[in-house]
Amino acid sequence: MTGGTGTRNYTLSLYEGDPNTSGQPVSDVIILGNSEGNTNNNITWQSGQTSVWFAVRFKGAGSNRVFDVGNAVNNEFADTDLNGFTVQPKPALNLTLSPASTSYTVGQSVTATITGGITGETYYPSLYNGTASDANDISLNLLVQGVEHPGNTVVWSSGTTQGQWVLQFTPEAVGANRRLGVSNHDFSHEQVTGLFTVVCPAVSISATPSLTIASGGSLTLTASGATSYTWSNGVQSSSITLTNVTSVTTLSVTGTSGTCSATADGTVRFTPPVDPCAPYVPRTIIVSDKTNGLGGTYTPGETYQGAPSWVLNGNQLRWNGSGWEFYQSSINEAGITQAGSVSALPCGEFGGYGVKIVVGCGPLGGSGVSVAITATPAPAVAIGQRVTLTASGADSYTWSNGMSGSAITVSNVTSASTLSVTGTTGQCSATASTTVSVACDQTIIADAVSITQSAILGPDNCQVQLTGSGFGTGYTITGPDGYVFSAVYRKVGSYAITGLHVKQPGAYTFKVSYQNACGEISDDTITYVVTGTACK
Repeated sequence: MTGGTGTRNYTLSLYEGDPNTSGQPVSDVIILGNSEGNTNNNITWQSGQTSVWFAVRFKGAGSNRVFDVGNAVNNEFADTDLNGFTVQPKPALNLTLSPASTSYTVGQSVTATITGGITGETYYPSLYNGTASDANDISLNLLVQGVEHPGNTVVWSSGTTQGQWVLQFTPEAVGANRRLGVSNHDFSHEQVTGLFTVVCPAVSISATPSLTIASGGSLTLTASGATSYTWSNGVQSSSITLTNVTSVTTLSVTGTSGTCSATADGTVRFTPPVDPCAPYVPRTIIVSDKTNGLGGTYTPGETYQGAPSWVLNGNQLRWNGSGWEFYQSSINEAGITQAGSVSALPCGEFGGYGVKIVVGCGPLGGSGVSVAITATPAPAVAIGQRVTLTASGADSYTWSNGMSGSAITVSNVTSASTLSVTGTTGQCSATASTTVSVACDQTIIADAVSITQSAILGPDNCQVQLTGSGFGTGYTITGPDGYVFSAVYRKVGSYAITGLHVKQPGAYTFKVSYQNACGEISDDTITYVVTGTACK
């Protein structure tokens, strides 16, 4: 306003229509301030003053609005355009958060976007604990584009279509019933979100190269998700290195960010060393799985596709010709697979399905050398016969008697002897042994069949003969005065021997015996009484 007279009082009024005719005063205006520094709608013109001003805000919409400034005492009035102006309805302020969620994490970047601002207004975001009010304002726990609130503001200009802030929550903002609000300075144009929760960030552990390593190996565990970390072994660092791992080790780490604290566990497992020359030995495995129902301890099953398999509750881990797969009995399907080698179980995750072998993965065994000996015709033969020993299972062979080659011949077997052979394939070797012996015939039994006297002892027969018949290899006739007559045959059979020069009457014994190659003896005897008298 210009042109006032010193010391006179002027009042600002709003009319609907021409105030000089039928226009009516309306109260849809608020005095925000004036050149005197108060919020009154009147002002006193000071001597030497050239202009005064009022800052106003419209409370309601309407048309044909006219401002009037005047001094009723001195009949001084001035008006805006008598044709009037229109006050547009206040636009709806819209507020969205991206990502849209009911839970946000400390330190997470969230974009707040508003539309529908009023030209000339300045907007800023606020954080509330519950309903939007001064008492619930916790905006000190809000970072606006990395700067503690109030941070950046958005001034709505002509042509502005939207305003944006990138927000983050501090650890002190953790809790439920949080709301974000955006408003102008006097809160006459405001919008708030629905309730959400602010949570502490989770702490996680990653392992390099992996949580499962070869026995004696090393790995580095790295924690993330916080600003400081303390491990269960007392180390205060974001990462630790473990060396010479030979047992299952579980470490936990607690991460702290301001008032936030969270803990994570990491279990380091190892695969036992595999002897490259040892054959496959069945072992149990432990599978981790949270979503497919395949977790648990698997035991060795039957061979499948020429490779070992493992089973648990109808589920099966098996080789499919090009990789390893889990057969799921619940759906009768093998859809979780991982390419690999038939000689090793995968230690990584199966095809992104969250299934992993946590105990028992790795090589199943080396190439393996297993040597066997075959005896032809048999390990035990008749005395004097020969045996051919043939070794198999390797590329080259060395026998304990100094001979080489896969086959050797043992001739003239007369007693038991043990021979061993060492078979070699590449750098791997194995030993086998066998015993060659004489076969013992347990079924042959000696038999003393009969004994006869050639004549009666007397003056005309001072010497007689005794003939004994039997079955065996040894034949003996014994009698009075130390009489002995015997015969031995190499082969068992039926023989008759004649004892000569029998001079004394009395009891004589005929004994037939058989001793096999193992030294086992069978015998039979007959007693015969020689009659007559001895010559004088």
